[in-house]
Amino acid sequence: MARDQELYDTVEVAWICILPCEFDAAKAMLDERYDDVTSKTGEKYVLGRMGHHNVVIGFLPAGSMGKAPTVRVAVKIQLEFRNIRFCLLVGVAGGCPDPDDSAKDIRLGDVVVSEPKGNRGGVVQVDAGKKTHDGFMIFSHLNKVNEELLFAIQLLKSEHRGRSRKMDEYIDEAMAKSRDHPELAYFKRPKPETDRLFQIDYPHPSHAPDCRTCSNDHTRERQPRKEVRGQREERPRVFYGTIGSGDHVLRSARERERLSREIGILCVEMEAAGVLDTLPSLVVRGICDYADSHKNKEWQPYAALAAAAYAKDLLTYAQKAAPAKVHGTHCTLGTIQLDEVQRAFAANPLAFREDLKKLGEAMSDTSLHFSNQRLPLFHDFLRKHGLPHTSHWVSMAHRNQLFDGYSADSARATRDDRQRDPRERLAAARAFAFICANRDSFATTYLVQDTVLRMWNYVESR
Repeated sequence: MARDQELYDTVEVAWICILPCEFDAAKAMLDERYDDVTSKTGEKYVLGRMGHHNVVIGFLPAGSMGKAPTVRVAVKIQLEFRNIRFCLLVGVAGGCPDPDDSAKDIRLGDVVVSEPKGNRGGVVQVDAGKKTHDGFMIFSHLNKVNEELLFAIQLLKSEHRGRSRKMDEYIDEAMAKSRDHPELAYFKRPKPETDRLFQIDYPHPSHAPDCRTCSNDHTRERQPRKEVRGQREERPRVFYGTIGSGDHVLRSARERERLSREIGILCVEMEAAGVLDTLPSLVVRGICDYADSHKNKEWQPYAALAAAAYAKDLLTYAQKAAPAKVHGTHCTLGTIQLDEVQRAFAANPLAFREDLKKLGEAMSDTSLHFSNQRLPLFHDFLRKHGLPHTSHWVSMAHRNQLFDGYSADSARATRDDRQRDPRERLAAARAFAFICANRDSFATTYLVQDTVLRMWNYVESR
């Protein structure tokens, strides 16, 4: 099926999910489902509408999890849908509760939303730091949660305090649909007696497949929840604060307690740290376990549905971009707005095209030092054609991965092969720079080469 570029350009919201139940919950929230589309490089997406927003739902291949695969999905979405304004990372996480503190008395099925607290921007990478004589010290400097969504959160909080919550209606609607579609019946909320918070010194029996044999004598005592605005006790509560993100699944009550005590996290997961440094984002997590050895998957579907319902409720309070902006400030070629490129190209098409071709060929020439020779050429090009001078720094921390089908070795070989087409060499150089950026924690080279290649492809398509 031919690509509907007009539809692609109306998509403003990226919604990324990891687990199958998260993907199912996201689709259940759609008011209208448009198309299931496939990119030129094979990635698949679901396009639809939630309220007044057109949304692209991105998901990981079967068996994938963690930051690096999720970052690839976010990057690919940026490449495919040029008007994306922000991303919602919606799914499940392990809760870090404190029954003695009402602000952290988190239960299974509750929702945690990333929100800046103190010197934390909403998400902290719990395994980024250094080991010292006094122990491990966390040094995590992730981008702050998207500001537009922080305003929407304030409006939604006020609405939730004063009226019935739309998120509860969305949950009920999904439940009603599940009666007609048995495959969705697993969204049903598990029985309350399965929500047990065990003491930190009571590990799960090593050979037990579930917690049916675990003793209630070793559970933490928690007070029954009171009804709020007439809501039933099982309605999910929403908590706002810091979310912990790491490279490993956490199954330790002691480590959970330490992280909660030292940095104040409300839950812990594995993907958010990567996405926040790639797209302006908000993280919404439904609590499916307590990040200890007793964790299991029974609560995952309901927790995913609760998180998805909150995210849809929040989108009601995020303003839709004006139609004039569909091809405006939200559309970029790399780090430069498309409108600026169109203006510069229209002013002098022949010179712009020729200068860009020379710049592209120089960018893939590894005999030229990047910082001393290639980067100044890029800045000279921007100044000559009146394009805004932008910063090309981004913090990333992922391992060597494939990018656009290239490994580091194959990208280097293609980049250095002077018999190849210059644009193919630049694409390989961009892939190599991205892989190295993931490994070396900065992406200046990648972003510059990505910007040049995007402008070059755009001009050649004119």
